[in-house]
Amino acid sequence: MLYTESLDAPADDPDLDLIRFDNGALLSHDIATGAMHITCKGDLTLDVAGTLTQKASAHIVEGPVTQTGGDMTSDGISAQQHTHHGIIPGPASTGVPQ
Repeated sequence: MLYTESLDAPADDPDLDLIRFDNGALLSHDIATGAMHITCKGDLTLDVAGTLTQKASAHIVEGPVTQTGGDMTSDGISAQQHTHHGIIPGPASTGVPQ
């Protein structure tokens, strides 16, 4: 975007590409570090026709997580179909994780 005296740039940092919307939402990309930041003032929906792949050195989730539409697996183990070995069948429940 071309900024002029009548339209100020939204950031003073020359390495920062920033789009700021009237409702406070913003999208910024730091060219020097490669970091990208999205601030959304409402819901954020990703509608992907194919596969969505996330790759990161760590994932941090703040807030409740809801997963629908099928089984969830971790390292090939089904959350809905996995079994616990060494448990005697009956009405009792397993203990808390140790």
